[in-house]
This record gives sequence, C-alpha cells and structure tokens, in this order.
Amino acid sequence: MRNLQPDRAPLPAPLRRGELPRTPGSDRTRQELLAIVRDGLGAAPYSLPCKLFYDARGSQLFDQICDQPEYYLTRAETEILKTRGGEIAQALGPDVVLTELGSGSSSKTPLLIAAMDRLRSYVPIDISAEHLRQAARTLRTRFPGLPVNEIVADYGDGLPVDDIAAQLPRGRRVVFFSGSSIGNFEPRQATVLLRDMARLAGRDGQVLVAADLVKPRAILEAAYNDAAGITAEFNRNAIAHLQHELGLDIDPQAFAHQAVWQEKHQRIEMRLVVTRAQRFSAGGTTVHLARGATIVTEHCHKYSVQSFAALAQAAGLQVDAVWTDKKKRFSLNLLRRTPSRTRAA
Repeated sequence: MRNLQPDRAPLPAPLRRGELPRTPGSDRTRQELLAIVRDGLGAAPYSLPCKLFYDARGSQLFDQICDQPEYYLTRAETEILKTRGGEIAQALGPDVVLTELGSGSSSKTPLLIAAMDRLRSYVPIDISAEHLRQAARTLRTRFPGLPVNEIVADYGDGLPVDDIAAQLPRGRRVVFFSGSSIGNFEPRQATVLLRDMARLAGRDGQVLVAADLVKPRAILEAAYNDAAGITAEFNRNAIAHLQHELGLDIDPQAFAHQAVWQEKHQRIEMRLVVTRAQRFSAGGTTVHLARGATIVTEHCHKYSVQSFAALAQAAGLQVDAVWTDKKKRFSLNLLRRTPSRTRAA
C-alpha cells in the first residue's frame, strides 16, 4: 500500500462542498474567488484549486484534451465500457437510478446507459451549469423516454449528500464517478468522498469508480503535456478564470505549464510557472509573483488495483469487481458497502 501522506499541506479541495446552483458573477462568488486569491497566492507555497479550470471555456478545453493522442485515459475507459459494458450492466442489475458525479459532457456514459437493463433514470451532476444542461439535452434526444434529471452542484472534500438525495428519483442507486477525477483528490479527501458516495448510494446501492493505473513515467507525463498545448491552455484557464471574474490586471500567457510525475507519491503534479513577474491587487490583497515562482494547480494520483482497493476499504467499501482495458492502463471498480458498515448504518 503506498504512502497516503502528502509531502506538503493538502491543496484546496478540487471543488467545494456545498450549496447548489449559484449565479456566476454574484457577490458571493466574488468573495469566494477573492478568498482563493488571498489563500492561494498571498504567500508561498502557492496553489490554486483545480475548480478554477472548469468554467464554460475550461469544460470545452477538457473535451479537447480527451481527443488528444497522448491522452489515453478517455480511450481506455471507452474501451472498457464498449467491451465489458454487458458485464458491468449485469453486475449493476436492473431498474436503477444511475447518478453520475462530475459528468461533464457525459460523452462516455451513453455506452453504459445503452447496456443497462430497464434504467429507471439518469442523474448527471456537475459544477458547470451550461455544460451540464447541454449534455442533458443531448442525452434526452439520444434516449427518448429516459428521465434525465440534471443537478448543478459544487462539491469537494465531500458531497452535499442530503441536498442531492432529496432531488433524486426513487429507486436503487448506482453512483458513477468516471474519468480519473478520484485521482484529483488527496488520498484522505478521496476517502471522505468515497464514504459520502456510499451514503448517497444507500444500503443496497453500489458505487462504480474509474481510477487511472500507475504506468511508466513517459506515458503519464506525455498525457498531461500534449503536443497541441491544449492541457497547457486548460491549466492557464485557472488564471484566465480569475482574471475574467475579478477583473485582475494579470496576464494568463505569462504562466508556463508544467506536469511532472512524482514517483514517491504516485501522482502527476500540474504547475504554472511565472515567466514574467506579475503584480496585482484583489480585494485588498496585493499579490506579487516573481519570475520563476511556481503555482501548484492539480494533483493527479494514480493507483494500482491493490492500492485502490485499500483506499476503498478505508472508506468502508469493498471491491466486487474490477474491469481494465487490454493494456491495463485504466480501471473501473465496482464497490459496495462492507457488511459491517451496512449493519452499522
């Protein structure tokens, strides 16, 4: 089992726990962004939450990343859903409410939906309202008669379980977390999230979680440094997001993208490196970023099948099945609450 202790203070949660729809540009949003600037850029070591990637432009950039030849993750997960979809659907059972966290454009989910037996409803949950609603419209067209009940939610070190559960249709629940998003959480945060996903699934529900697997450094680093520079623009979008929302005098192009594999911690670390000194004020906080300063924007943890099972166990879950692509680059893990956890609930 790999070391679960980070080498530095944890990054801010990828997405914040809490309240449902919030109006972009509102005073509340502004105050939260100012707090991010103050806490993340007010003093070294610098960091920004990867939540900032995902405005409308960032969501579009991520979809482009998924099409890049170096980014194997989407193709590997798609392969699993295409070739093992029938097995997965059989393991999930009929007549379920499929609830997907961080659904984005739901581009791979139709493969699972098509394989499911008498799917009761599909509930995509995402932080980007515009992206989410567009994806929901597409799915309603593709699967007429399937209820699609999208939920805009902002979550991070855990889920607003009660708020989401109150909006879900009745029925046995499967909570689906696709992509490699579980890796964006520090292991302790990931444990909390898995525990909350189990709560959302309920006593007789299941949790289906995708996890990227450890592999050679060259493959991992290439996936986050695509030749077309899309990931670089995606990373800089954290700065562009702050610039747009807060009207900051800052140049997103004055930041260079880096993504490096940290063997000790089994993770890719994404960074922005200041190439031209930046100085600006934000809500009473004066920020000076010297040339060469480094801002950590994301950790992308990778797992072995064994280390992911240990992570799930720490959250009170056990592995019922694991599916991988032919090259064993990526995994889908079917989890359920352990009997002791179920009895104690």
